[in-house]
Amino acid sequence: MAAAEQPAAVVAALGPESHVECSGLTLEAANGRGFVLRDLSFAIERGALRPLLGPAASGKSILLRVLAGLVRPRAGSVRVDGLDLSLASDAELREFRRESVGLVGGEDLTPRLSVAANIELPLRLSGVPAGRARRQAADLITLAGLEELAGVRAERLPPLAAARAAVAAAVAHEPGLLLLDEPTAALHLDEREELVDLLRILHRDLRLTLLLATRDASLARRLGGELRMRDGRIVSELVRRSAFSRGEGERVDELAVLDHDGRVELSPEQRRELGIGRRARVTIEDDHIAVWPERPPPDTRPPWRRR
Repeated sequence: MAAAEQPAAVVAALGPESHVECSGLTLEAANGRGFVLRDLSFAIERGALRPLLGPAASGKSILLRVLAGLVRPRAGSVRVDGLDLSLASDAELREFRRESVGLVGGEDLTPRLSVAANIELPLRLSGVPAGRARRQAADLITLAGLEELAGVRAERLPPLAAARAAVAAAVAHEPGLLLLDEPTAALHLDEREELVDLLRILHRDLRLTLLLATRDASLARRLGGELRMRDGRIVSELVRRSAFSRGEGERVDELAVLDHDGRVELSPEQRRELGIGRRARVTIEDDHIAVWPERPPPDTRPPWRRR
């Protein structure tokens, strides 16, 4: 679609490297008491594989539903591949869900349909002819290692096979973005590794941007580059930096994420370790900002510069 023909909700300002970009994203709880997403801001580069790590009730699942175009935020913007989902029309959102995003989380398969039929279904709904849909589904069945289970109804599948089939169905229509809500939660450790191997293959071969929500810190570390979520906010991000030219190898930095208004949240662990209560002292140094407990900070200047 030419730039002049794009719908109003498409925001040209989205950089070519960002596939997902949220700014000030806020969503009220269904009962009207509090918020499930609070002034949430972050970006995911195109083609990234990112774990979203957070405890139960931290907002991971509802964030994925917002990114999938299933829930509209109360305030802020959420852009996926240039489309502002908070401003998009219902027709634009339907097209977005049909063509641009895949979601794995919850009841992903139709229980009484076979594995093959479940994978063909999104293709047929997208208007793909029956013969082509069967061929594409067969390719995905092979890739997912489900050849012997292709004719088995989804309700009869063991957990790992069901997870593989759900992932295959979610990418059948070739979306650019794949969202997964705790896909390994019901799996044993070795099964988790097998599913992650499949996700890595799909990420590479289909050139997906992939966001996987999990409570498993070890899984998040293996995938690397996690976004950490707490109380409806993205609070920090792990960034891998290579410095082989200086003989340092790879370094992983945990960076705090600033919200829409430039605020940084300290975790309970950080506050406890530093002895910070309700208030903190903030000082601007030559090359950084320091956060101290409310008591005056120590004087780190050389003795001859102190008064």
